[in-house]
Amino acid sequence: MVSSDHAHFQISISIQYIYRYHNMAGIELKTFKESLKPPAVILPYHQNQTTDAKSAASKRSLSPIRQQQQQQRPVSPIRPQQLAHQSIDYQLSDSSNNDTTTNTTTHASTISENIKTNKIFNRLYKILNYSSHNLQEFDSLREKFIYAISIQIFICYLIFLYFEKLNELMPLLSSLLLGGVTCCIAASLTQFYHKNYSFIKHVKFFVWGMINGFLTNHWIQFLCFRIDNKFKRFLIDQSIGALTFQLIFVLYNCIWENSFHNIRTIYLNSIKYSYFIWPLVSFLSFNYLKEEIIFPLNCFINLIWTVTLSFLT
Repeated sequence: MVSSDHAHFQISISIQYIYRYHNMAGIELKTFKESLKPPAVILPYHQNQTTDAKSAASKRSLSPIRQQQQQQRPVSPIRPQQLAHQSIDYQLSDSSNNDTTTNTTTHASTISENIKTNKIFNRLYKILNYSSHNLQEFDSLREKFIYAISIQIFICYLIFLYFEKLNELMPLLSSLLLGGVTCCIAASLTQFYHKNYSFIKHVKFFVWGMINGFLTNHWIQFLCFRIDNKFKRFLIDQSIGALTFQLIFVLYNCIWENSFHNIRTIYLNSIKYSYFIWPLVSFLSFNYLKEEIIFPLNCFINLIWTVTLSFLT
């Protein structure tokens, strides 16, 4: 048999444990409810004024008895599950709003990037289209120049190869052909540099080469057979010959182009630049070379000089 004091002691201990557990459970439930509460939404000042005015107007419209009933109406308790659902819905709505804002920002950034890339691709397309068009034109021009220069070099090689035989048989024809072909090669080189093929300019320089070849051949024969002193040959060639040949070329060019504008400046510039090349050639030709080699060397140097004159004129 258990004594009554011992039974009362155990009952009091059990009551204390139940009371403590109930208090702890209530505290935990309270903290759980507070954790599940959604954050308070702070409205702007004008919205707070409108909500306060609406609530005050609704309270004024009610009768005093109705106001007392609303004040005395018991508030229905909210379960933890409802609070949890409310907080989850709020979090989901907040996250969805954040997602929409991030999506809009990313969409706007992708649109701007696409616009930039489209602009870049359009520019590249225009550049490539323009360059491909120029390359096609340049390829066709390059074909023409390759054919023209290769034919001219082949003819010039044949003339140099059989120059002695041609000079014995037809000295005038050899000088005309060699002078015309060398000037025609010079015209092809200048046109290739300027990327502009012109058959008329080829004819122009070929005719000038033939005139120059005819005059140069007779001038060399005159100096070699009529003047014995080599130094006098050099002086006459660089005084009378250089001035006369440059004047003939400038007049020929002006007549062909049908423009006599700035003829004096062109003539003076051609004389000035000719003295960078021709004195050395004349000195070597009349002092150290045979008479048969003077004219071919003169034609070869004339090729370089014609290119220079084409840039000047």
